[in-house]
Amino acid sequence: MKKLILIEGLPGSGKSTTAQWLHHSFRKSGLVSRWFYELSEHHPLTLPSCEGKSSGSHLLLVSVDIWKRFIRSEMSEYDAVIIDSGFFQKNILHLMNVNIGAKIIQNYASQVEALLSDCDTHFIYLDEGDAQMHMRRVFQARGKRFQNVLTEWTNNTDYSTSKGYTGLEGCLNYWTDYKDLCDRIYEKSQFRKIEIGVNTAPWAEHYQTLSRALQVSHVDNSKSSPVLSGQVSGDYLMRNSDIRVNITEKSGYFTVKNLLHSLEVESVLIPDGSNRFFIRGHDVSLQFEEFRQGTAHVMKVASSWNQLNGRVFDRVTLS
Repeated sequence: MKKLILIEGLPGSGKSTTAQWLHHSFRKSGLVSRWFYELSEHHPLTLPSCEGKSSGSHLLLVSVDIWKRFIRSEMSEYDAVIIDSGFFQKNILHLMNVNIGAKIIQNYASQVEALLSDCDTHFIYLDEGDAQMHMRRVFQARGKRFQNVLTEWTNNTDYSTSKGYTGLEGCLNYWTDYKDLCDRIYEKSQFRKIEIGVNTAPWAEHYQTLSRALQVSHVDNSKSSPVLSGQVSGDYLMRNSDIRVNITEKSGYFTVKNLLHSLEVESVLIPDGSNRFFIRGHDVSLQFEEFRQGTAHVMKVASSWNQLNGRVFDRVTLS
């Protein structure tokens, strides 16, 4: 039976990082794995943008049809399919946003479970505890701009309007309500459940728990990379563009700045071979080529983001 892995949790709980780790773990175990990254273009579970203002009843029908198409088109091709944010954040959150009642959303969740009954579905729930405390930590870590964007977005939903939620406190109340709804759905779920108390142990222990539960090889997610020390740091300029990114070497590892979306300025690189890295928590890989005098002069990007996939950057050299 094909494995389907659903990974859910609040923003910043580690969904994409966990999905990425699982994807590499399945590959190491010799299984054909597909990771549907939360931000990928053409994600099979994303509601069409034209449905954003649809009635609640119509949105429910569209969402169920999307799951049916997903099962027909995607589940037959792979040994394991990993979805981060596909069940809760891409569907249930949007149903909540248009102010559909909690009981109707819970019935919808049961309907999705029935559709997936022929899959070996594992439901990984990353529980951060108190939603407001967690979101405050996320805002502090990701900065004021991220906080302002998320606050404006949540305040403008039909749900927040009906509740009178405004400003930062309204945003925090929104995420508290969302987590309460998700908690109830998770508690009633008949999937194989794996609950991870994110703050109860180091991530290395959580990965060991997942390795045992899913019977996959444990992949080292360490960011340490002494191999290319002193060889890839510097500024790179995208060909036919003025986009400039920076690779920085820190205490035994590398980061990339200004490559991803504007709400994430700096990201950690994880080694994946002799001259290749992937960006932690993102479906983006960087390959360094054309080494001259011990220094890489070309960086190639592969990603499920169309705006990044296939882009080539050249090292900026001082004249």
